[in-house]
Amino acid sequence: MNGLKLIIWILLLTIFSCSVDEFDTTNTDPVVVNPEMVYVNNIFEKASMSASLTGINVECMTIQLPFELIDDKGRKYLMVDEFSFNNFLQDTSNINIIDFVYPLTLVNELGDIIIADNLFDFGSAVANCIPHTGNAWLINFDNSCFKLEYPITISTEDNTLVNVMNERDFILLLDTTLCYFRFPLILRDVAGTGYNILNSGELYNQLASCNSLPGDTIIWTSNFSYIACYEIKFPINVKISNSDSIVVVQNETEYGDILLQGRLEDYQFPITLLDQNQIITVGSDTELNQLIDACSEPPLTVDLLYLLQGGLGGDSVSCYTIIYPFSVIDSTSGATFIFQSEIELLNFTGIPDFFRYSIIYPVRIRLRLTNTEIELNNVEDIITVLDNC
Repeated sequence: MNGLKLIIWILLLTIFSCSVDEFDTTNTDPVVVNPEMVYVNNIFEKASMSASLTGINVECMTIQLPFELIDDKGRKYLMVDEFSFNNFLQDTSNINIIDFVYPLTLVNELGDIIIADNLFDFGSAVANCIPHTGNAWLINFDNSCFKLEYPITISTEDNTLVNVMNERDFILLLDTTLCYFRFPLILRDVAGTGYNILNSGELYNQLASCNSLPGDTIIWTSNFSYIACYEIKFPINVKISNSDSIVVVQNETEYGDILLQGRLEDYQFPITLLDQNQIITVGSDTELNQLIDACSEPPLTVDLLYLLQGGLGGDSVSCYTIIYPFSVIDSTSGATFIFQSEIELLNFTGIPDFFRYSIIYPVRIRLRLTNTEIELNNVEDIITVLDNC
């Protein structure tokens, strides 16, 4: 899509639907990961055979067969195929596996080959996988054009706050529990420039800026299933950076993983899009550009996304507090829903039809900076407030 301008606008309601803990106000004292913590390799809880039977899947990584495991007595166990691996799993009662035998060959979901020379390399590769539960993962120059600046604060699945002092400690933590970023945090690029990230939406936007694909690719939903105002009909073929391969993207989750790693370089045409259930076959960059230009107005439901963008994330993060109750309406059925609290709103964003709902005006907010209450009567009012945040 040469010559087009890239604007990735990701209002990812995934950050709301799966990250209630991120906004939890539970008061817990931050703790520090013990730097002497022993890394427990729990691959047997995570492992499964790859679909191609070429290796063992752990998160987004596939350990290539054959490989060896070693126990606490120094004995080695050779895994040559699915049969030997499954048999080994069924008879480990008297075996305490402590590590792999290195080097170990890994292949990620994009086909990149990674050589792990030690347990830290292996743990780092797995920690680089973008999670589909939790919302925190290891971000560094192995999977992004940015890296995390430490220390960071993480919320675990039991609402414990953990002060993570360095990358090694973060890898240890990610291996043992679901993790959620606590904001703000700082990303730094290769030049050392820092970017202050105040919420998950800003995090995803910043990571998506790594994509080299030019074009007005505006994503208006949480599940990476849209290009501008058009729904993508998967599968699609895409060209990714640092690879000569064409990747077949089967669904919005795979597409999102590529975007968040900054690997999307171009679409391989034709691709099929849906516009209000009308099928559109796009044959070139030029045709896609014309379609994007035709998206002059965002979907009606964008007003609720705008409202959430500035109104969630806690006192130190959000621009304003939404005053409850307020109501939304389903643009298809006419059904209405009244939100009595932020928890109700967060839970609501996880329903499949969330994006059909728009705000029933007026809605009231309280600006955090001035502690003043104002009334919003349309989407333009919301945009005005966001522009001044």
